[in-house]
Amino acid sequence: MAGANSDTTAAVMAAVAAAAFLAAAVTLVWVDVLHTGRNPARDAVSDYGAGPYRWFYSTVVISLGLGAVLLLLALARGTDVTAGGLIWLGVYAVARLAIAWFPHDLEGKPVTPVGRVHLALAAAAFTAVAFAAVDLAPALGREPGWNGADSLIGALRWAVVITAVATLVARVVLPLRAVAFGLVERLLYAASIGFLMVVAVEAVRVLG
Repeated sequence: MAGANSDTTAAVMAAVAAAAFLAAAVTLVWVDVLHTGRNPARDAVSDYGAGPYRWFYSTVVISLGLGAVLLLLALARGTDVTAGGLIWLGVYAVARLAIAWFPHDLEGKPVTPVGRVHLALAAAAFTAVAFAAVDLAPALGREPGWNGADSLIGALRWAVVITAVATLVARVVLPLRAVAFGLVERLLYAASIGFLMVVAVEAVRVLG
């Protein structure tokens, strides 16, 4: 099996992917602690994309998209995981990259076609990363050499799924959206980035 052998190219791609995920995490924390006028517990991450802090949001989503592309290529090259998880990872990558060009409609502002595209891309990204985690975690656990972090990857898989469902609930239940959507969504970002980061770092270890 390919996963039993070292693959320097795949390891390098995974390392760059891990760096991209780290950059996304640092950028999101950075903009959250700035005096932006936004409340991280209440306001969506994408609210940053519709104002003067847009480049922070673009950095987050483009870093996640590029990281996901590189991780997909690394796993496709260096492992024998089934295509399902890789396809979902690809959907996540495309949605994260594309969403940088479709700003969110801020609360209280008119709904626009661009804003509708943003919502569709956000839903696609959050759904795709959950399905990718569900598929990839057990598949990677069956790969030679990948048992070192299988418990952590498995736990993060469920963290992604639970926070993805919670984000949907917080979006559609108006009282929750008004007070806690931002917090729930940021937990999904944390779980997703954590899952992708651990998989990328483990890929560096196994394939390097």
